[in-house]
Amino acid sequence: MTDAFVDAAADADVVHTHDWFGYGPGSQAAAANDVPWLTSFHSLSSDRNVDPPEREVETERRLARRADHSIAVSKLLAGRVRDQYGADPDVVYNGFSTPRQTGADVRARHDIDPDDPMLLFVGRHTHQKGIDHLLYALEHLPQEDLTLVLGGTGHLTPRLERFAELLGVRDSLVLAGYVS
Repeated sequence: MTDAFVDAAADADVVHTHDWFGYGPGSQAAAANDVPWLTSFHSLSSDRNVDPPEREVETERRLARRADHSIAVSKLLAGRVRDQYGADPDVVYNGFSTPRQTGADVRARHDIDPDDPMLLFVGRHTHQKGIDHLLYALEHLPQEDLTLVLGGTGHLTPRLERFAELLGVRDSLVLAGYVS
């Protein structure tokens, strides 16, 4: 992987990596090709883990110190990178585009009555997103015709479906899959 990344960066003006797992390929590609290295922090290992793996923490530390420039996706995260690793990232918020689809499009695609309440989540199905809390909430909300639509996929998708079954809310859940 790293050799391929180094080769791919041969004509690059800048190397841009994301989070701790980009450290090896990014540092080697930037050094081998004598170009600046920019890294983006989307989260820290301590945000994703109660007891973060030391390998990830140490790699984040090296990343923060060795990259030529760094970005954090929020002021809060920039502060955490500064406090924990001594880097001073610029803040560039995650981008978004104006949706071409509407709730009506989602309702029609999944046969949800336009008059019934609908909750829509679109994102990667990972622990830090807290989707299990949405399922708990769905169990306790009083509207019988409420539908929770989960757009996206991830390693938790099968577990979330089983969890919805255990809570007795599977009939109120639509797993929409990848949304483009």
